[in-house]
Formats: sequence, structure tokens, C-alpha cells
Amino acid sequence: MLQNIHDKVKGWFAGILLGFISLIFALWGVSNYFEHGKKDEAAAKVNGTKIMQSQLNEAFKQYQRQQQLMGVKLINTPEADKVMKRNVLAALIRNEALVQGANEDKLFISQPQVQQALYMNPTFQVNGQFSPQRYSIVLSNLMFTNDSYLKLLKQQLLLDQLQSSFVTTAFAFPNDVENVIKLADQKRNVDYVVLNQKMTKAVSKLSDQEITAYYQQHQKQFKIPAKVKLAYVVLSLNTLAQHIQPTNAQVEQYYRENKENFAKTKQSIQQATPAIKKLLARRNAEKQFAAETDRLANLSYEEPNSLKPTAKALGLNIETTDYITRAGKHGGILANKTLVDQAFSNDVYNNGYNSQVINLDDGRQVVLRVAAKIPESVKPLADVQVSIVTALQQKKASQQLEGLANTIMGNIKSGKSLSTIASEYGLAWKQNRALGRDSQLPQAIISQAFNVMPRANKPAVTIAAMKNGDFAVIVVNSLVSGKPENVTEQQKQKLQQQIATTNGAFAYEIYADGLVKSAKIENTLTD
Repeated sequence: MLQNIHDKVKGWFAGILLGFISLIFALWGVSNYFEHGKKDEAAAKVNGTKIMQSQLNEAFKQYQRQQQLMGVKLINTPEADKVMKRNVLAALIRNEALVQGANEDKLFISQPQVQQALYMNPTFQVNGQFSPQRYSIVLSNLMFTNDSYLKLLKQQLLLDQLQSSFVTTAFAFPNDVENVIKLADQKRNVDYVVLNQKMTKAVSKLSDQEITAYYQQHQKQFKIPAKVKLAYVVLSLNTLAQHIQPTNAQVEQYYRENKENFAKTKQSIQQATPAIKKLLARRNAEKQFAAETDRLANLSYEEPNSLKPTAKALGLNIETTDYITRAGKHGGILANKTLVDQAFSNDVYNNGYNSQVINLDDGRQVVLRVAAKIPESVKPLADVQVSIVTALQQKKASQQLEGLANTIMGNIKSGKSLSTIASEYGLAWKQNRALGRDSQLPQAIISQAFNVMPRANKPAVTIAAMKNGDFAVIVVNSLVSGKPENVTEQQKQKLQQQIATTNGAFAYEIYADGLVKSAKIENTLTD
């Protein structure tokens, strides 16, 4: 029981922390790009500090990007964008108020702290060590620049410091621990019966109008997803390195410049030549790769309606895929979710443009476009009629069961005994005299049993809708609170710390809300 409490409290609190941090990550990876020819104006002011429109636009784009990486399917409508942009601005305002609060409290993050946090982040590590290449790839995928990420990281550490000042000083009283134990380990004495669809009367024949109406109202259920066949080019560092052959003169020069290192390993120039050639090829390839990456981005953008000019200029092959759907499981290069999301983005799928440069985890750069597509469609009624009939029959049967469950509940409340009801309806009541929150019963029954409160000598009666369309009638006769004396002192201390942490999180949220409410905020965002 205590482990369940610990997990739930810890998970809930961790959710607050991670949600808060990821929100800041999503919103503050801003490079302050300015749209050429447009005056950058303030979208809002927080105590006189401006949040610029360009900052909001970049935060909005990055938020969308993060949602795509998380697999969230965004609604691409002007109305949805307006709501989302206002939510992003609200988060920027809240963040600015918190930063100002941290500064007023004289909190400070040093550059060594930033560097340590950067190097210790496992996201940027390979084999337990910080990898500059991995760091560059991750930042590129998330649309960060180095400067914008370091600025974000410093702010995150500052706000972590502010939040920890609440969490580490929070406390919980012993009676708080006892109350949680009493509630979490509470047991309930229940009688229940499950009404299944075998108890319903035969459903009358369905009319064509009912079937057609269901089909029209549930079009999403019968959709055939869009499919695309992709064309793409790949720029690979490894491929470039394979085509670079350092000269003997270059090998000899490198050997002379590093003769002391080779002397330590007692390697002659003949022995070291293969490794030196590989190293020099890699170095030259990295320089060429950086230049070619820029050309890839520029060429594919300047010629957005075809990959042929880009492929010809860079000497790349145009490769193609079979038809794929957005949600399907893909192998090879299509296992990269970012690549598939780009294929179905508005610019690529609807407008027919080349994609942005997509950075794969292995360092390869990809630009793709839709070579052919099969638009989304809806299955014909004839193909889904059988499933519609089944769904409607189950729905009507479930409605019958719900009516029966409500009738039985009414009979119990009016004073009829469970045995009398059992005889009238041919039911067999089941008993559980110590139902806990983690008991092995359907969750719908447990949730409803703990959602009502019996009174002295008066059971509480409720019904629960099951996932399969069945209904349960539940009678909660009495309850017994959990017993703190059955919990060890070590477990209580652990739980007390978890409750204190939760209290600290609540206190921080109250503090943050207070900062926003007391701040002088000017919101100038227009639709």
C-alpha cells in the first residue's frame, strides 16, 4: 500500500516538474529571428519587460515542433492556431514573471553550473561522455541554436533553484501522514452484481435510416488514412569520407607533426598510415559536410518544387519509398518519426514543397518531397455495414442494461432487500468485504465503490458502466479506514517526505500564480 502511495505522490509531483520544465524548453528555445522588412513589436509586457512578437512566433513554431516530436497530431486551423498562440504567450508571460521573481530574490546561476548541467545531461552523451556531435544533432532537431539553448539552460537552472527553495523547505505533520494512510488503505464492504448483455431483450431490426445516420455521424471511424510515396536525397558524412583519399604527402606531414604520439606506441609511418588516412579523410569530410549542408538547405529551398536541381548540384541520388501512412510502422530511414511528420506537414503534403533539412540521429541530412499521394478517404457504407449493425445492437443493449441498473438501484434505495431483488431478476450478488483501491476487480467497479460514502446504517448505492457495455450495481455497506499502526516508522518517514514534497509543489504553484496576478501585464497580441 505504501509503495502505491509513494508512486502516486512521486509520479504526480514529477509530472508537475517535468511538465513545467518541458514547457519552458518548448517556449524558450528562441533565437530572436526577425522577419525581414517587418517591424518587430511587443506582443506583451511584464512589469515593463517586453516579450517581442518575433519571440512569440519562434516560441509558437518550436512548441508545434515539440508536439510533433512527441507524436501529438495538431489541428491545423486558424482558430486552433489562435488558441494555441495565446496559450504560448500566457506561458511566456508566466515564465518572465518567474524569472523576475528569481532575480528579485537574488538567485544566481554561474557559468560553471551551466557547463556542468550541459555535460551531465544524458541526452547529449554517447557511452557516458558528452558528445559535441550528439549535442549539435539534438539541438538542430529541436530548432535550437547553441546560444538560445544555453540561455534556456541558465534560466531553467535559475527557476529550478527557485522551485527547490519551496520544495526543500516544505514539511508535513505526522497527522497528515496518518490521514493519507487511513484514506489510501481504506477498505470497503460491498455487494455488487454485473448485468451483462445476455440479460437484454432481443434488439429489433435496425432500419436503413439508423444505419445511415450512424455512418454519417462516425465518418472518422471509417476513414482510410492518406498515403504518400516519398522522394528524398541524403547527405552523409560517412559517404563523403569514403570518397576522400588523403595524399602520401598529407600523411607524412601529419606523422611528422604528431611524431611524439606515434613514438609512444612505437608505430612506424607504414603502420600508422591506414589510421592517419582514415582520420584525415574524416576531418576533410567534416569540413566539406558543413559546407554541403548549407548548400543542401539553400538549394532545396530555392528550388522548392523539385529535388532534381539539388541532387544534380550536390551529386546525390534521388531515392524513393513505397507508399506509407503517417501512423504506420516503418523501417529503415522511415523509422525516424520526424521524417514522417515532415512528409505529412502542410508545406510538403498539401503545397508540394521540399521539406526542411531533417537531421537523423546518425548525422545524415535528408530533404524529402511527396512523389505521389493517395488522399484520405472514407470506406463505403457497404464495407462497414456489418460493424455498424453490431455497434448499434450493442449500444441498444447497453441502454437496456443501464435502464435495468437504474431500476434495481431505485428498488434498493426504496428499501427492497438484495435477496428479494435477486429472486425477482434472477441475479446472484457477489460480496467483497474488504475491497481496496488495488483489488482485482474491474476498475469501473472500484472507482464507483470509492466514489460514494455510506452513512451509519444506510448503505450507499451506485452503478458503474463497464468498458464492454455491461453495467454493475454496487452497494457499499460500510468502510474501514487504513491503520497507521500497521505501517513501519521508516515507511511513515518516507511518506512524510513525499507529502512534504507535494506541499512544496503546491506552494510553488501558488507563488507563481501570485507573481502573475500581481505583475503589471500589457497584452497587445492581436488575432
